[in-house]
Amino acid sequence: MPTWPVVREIVLSDGEGTPKNLLARVQRARNTLTRRGHHRVAPLRINGYLYVSPSTTTGAHMHLKRRGNRISLYRSHWIPKGPDVPHGYTQQTYVGSIEADATSLPNELSLLLTPTECAMVERRIVVPAKLEKEAAKQRALQHEVDPVWRLSEALRLVEEAATHSLTSGVSAVRTERLLSALKKVRTLEPSPVAHHGPAADPLQDALKAIKSATDAVQRGRYGRAPTSGVRKTPVFRRWTEILAAVDGGDNSLLRALQSAGFASRRKG
Repeated sequence: MPTWPVVREIVLSDGEGTPKNLLARVQRARNTLTRRGHHRVAPLRINGYLYVSPSTTTGAHMHLKRRGNRISLYRSHWIPKGPDVPHGYTQQTYVGSIEADATSLPNELSLLLTPTECAMVERRIVVPAKLEKEAAKQRALQHEVDPVWRLSEALRLVEEAATHSLTSGVSAVRTERLLSALKKVRTLEPSPVAHHGPAADPLQDALKAIKSATDAVQRGRYGRAPTSGVRKTPVFRRWTEILAAVDGGDNSLLRALQSAGFASRRKG
């Protein structure tokens, strides 16, 4: 039955483990085997790595198998049907492994591969790993300056704070600082205008305020005026301000209504 040639095991000492020394060691071992009559030099296993010359990999195909963060490389070779082989089959030989996120082909591994296999590993493992590493770098840079995720996190925390404030109130100064900081955020479009039912009527609001103030005075909210110095009291000063705002001058409510035709001008 056709099989791979016997694998010769070579274990290098600590000083011989560099890629440069490894290649030289392989060549010396092959030369030694050739001198001993092994004209078809068998594959060599160097410190656990299988080295096969290009001439022994004709018709072979490289397959990748991933387990965890490592990708194992297997060289598949078709054994055809023959006198001693009732059925053709594929024989796989482990070559080596590489990190799934490796951005370069290790020198030790490249010595075990043909140029075509090296190109395949570069294309399927190394290049995608380089692209992913660069993409991850760009994502990290974007995340560093992205305001959106910070606002999303701030919103989540504020909503939690609102819930917890029901049992433990916070200072209004803190909420004002939050609102002030939020106003500094530059937006891409104007803030949407909030509509809460019909628009308020300022005249109606003024009338309600006057009625409310009248009721408060009648119920004794401000007590009785002093027998002297009435004009110096806050209540009197506020009343004169109200009179001026309603009918006091060019900027009063009466003048505005007269200019708009809603109130007649006095004669005389």
